[in-house]
Amino acid sequence: MPGTGEMIAVCALGDGSIVGIGADHRRYGRPNLAGWLDIPGSGDVIAATVMDDGTILAVGIDGGLHTRDALYGPWRGVPDSGPVIDVIQLQDGALLGVGLDHCLHTSPRPGGGWTRVPGSGAVIGVCQLQDGSFLGVGVDHALRTRASLGAPWESVPDSGAIQAIRQLADGTVVGVGMDDLLHVWDPAGAGWCPVPNSGPVIGIAQLLDDAILGVGTDGQLRVTADLPCDWAPLDDGPPLVSMTELRDGTLLGVGTDHQLHARRGPAAAWACLPDSGAVIGVTQLLDGTIAGVGADHRLRVRATLTSPWVPVPGGGAVIAIHQLQSGRLLAIGTDRQLLTRPTLASPWTEVPGGGRIVSLAQLSDGTIVGVGVDRLVYRGRFVGRDLVADGPHLLAAGRWVN
Repeated sequence: MPGTGEMIAVCALGDGSIVGIGADHRRYGRPNLAGWLDIPGSGDVIAATVMDDGTILAVGIDGGLHTRDALYGPWRGVPDSGPVIDVIQLQDGALLGVGLDHCLHTSPRPGGGWTRVPGSGAVIGVCQLQDGSFLGVGVDHALRTRASLGAPWESVPDSGAIQAIRQLADGTVVGVGMDDLLHVWDPAGAGWCPVPNSGPVIGIAQLLDDAILGVGTDGQLRVTADLPCDWAPLDDGPPLVSMTELRDGTLLGVGTDHQLHARRGPAAAWACLPDSGAVIGVTQLLDGTIAGVGADHRLRVRATLTSPWVPVPGGGAVIAIHQLQSGRLLAIGTDRQLLTRPTLASPWTEVPGGGRIVSLAQLSDGTIVGVGVDRLVYRGRFVGRDLVADGPHLLAAGRWVN
């Protein structure tokens, strides 16, 4: 996944956030794994919106309107529908476009002809807010607002500079900056906050399932489940090689010293657990048992954090282990292949399409995330025995989505 590089391990927390262990053995956090996924054959467009029935309506580089019924469907040109440089659907179902004259124009439907809105220039983009008012992007790239289509534009102080604007279903106002990155409007600070790893785009829309639709600088559509984000350093602690979260909220890490280290609360300090080595990986099973991978690449278990390790017969040779919500056990072999077994006593079998990874975890929605040997984060989902790619609107057998 873009923007997920230089990790050696990954851990999913109970609050839905992700913690990664960097190549420097420090912890990094991010609220999700959202990132752009390019949609092949979706160009050439300069702006897009999503209509009430889910139809994607775009402005082509020819200034005309084009529609597609689904994200991966073909474009259909709308005759006599331009020229415009931006388009949205109003709350009453009509269309509102920005013409080449930088004025607003209304149309009852795609191809229904445009009617100029008097006194509506000079803008390059527009969106209708949930309260029915309008935000416009002026030719000077500054924001302006109007209470209704018939009202005059009023300038929004200190609001530049952007090139496109939309409001998301949760009320967030998102603009595309002159740097081709997404920026979120902060009402408290009355300014724009850049969204990391969100470019390069020139336009934005939102699908009915709340996924974010972007228009790339190459004119192609791209999609992400949420606003893209980036890794941010977390508070200092011991240098780690892997980490997991126990059900009581305790963070349990494996240090570079191959000992277990625990932090029993947000305000608590990390503490080394005596006689907990030598391990290279650790997780908690559904029954509460702590499972570890020894430096000898063999499985071991302990009933509590302070209990002695007990070897698991036939548990090698692996470098990491995780138990899925279904109870299925996953492990990474010393050859970096993904393995599975139904119980601790069962033999390991290779997972088709498992690839070469060094760490894995499962999110609350069932998505499996893994760190590849290239130190990028991948995600997938099990369908029967097979691990298949999992991304927004994409299910491709036999490979992970990066």
